[in-house]
Amino acid sequence: MRKCFAFVFFILLFSVSAYAQSISVDLNEESVQVMFKTPINEEDLGDNEFSARFLYTADDQLFSLGFDILGELEYIDGLELGIGGKLYGADASDNDALFIGCGALFRYAPFKLDGPFFSGLLYYAPRVLSFMNAERSLETDLKIGYEFTPRATVHVGYRNFWINIEEIENVRIEEGIFVGLEYRF
Repeated sequence: MRKCFAFVFFILLFSVSAYAQSISVDLNEESVQVMFKTPINEEDLGDNEFSARFLYTADDQLFSLGFDILGELEYIDGLELGIGGKLYGADASDNDALFIGCGALFRYAPFKLDGPFFSGLLYYAPRVLSFMNAERSLETDLKIGYEFTPRATVHVGYRNFWINIEEIENVRIEEGIFVGLEYRF
């Protein structure tokens, strides 16, 4: 399964990075995450965004492909809200898992402060959308960061990601604080 993840990751790395608008890397002592994002279309009513991600820990690997719809609220400057879905594949505690998560996300960058931002997401995959050895999953992520230039940001955050595997209960893919940076092309 690890060879399959490596193959999928490199295919995504070369195909998605050619069209990516941004790349971000998050690190902590036990994991690394690489994510590519690209807009599909941008409209007055909201933006559609595609993402591809690979998360590696010493024990587990995970990849996801996502589609999010984001829109800015007119009455609160700098607040974007969105909903989306992600297709996840994981090798968690030597068990293969495939699941579809539905979720919500936000990003708040107050214009008056010129630089800092807060963001978060929550994705849940219920039993009915979990396959192979997965029974359900929950991903949460909160970040605070600073935009140094229109192209580069740094951030620190907290991520909690678990998968309920048949006969094992919850497997924590990642839980803890991370630091990262994002570059927009």
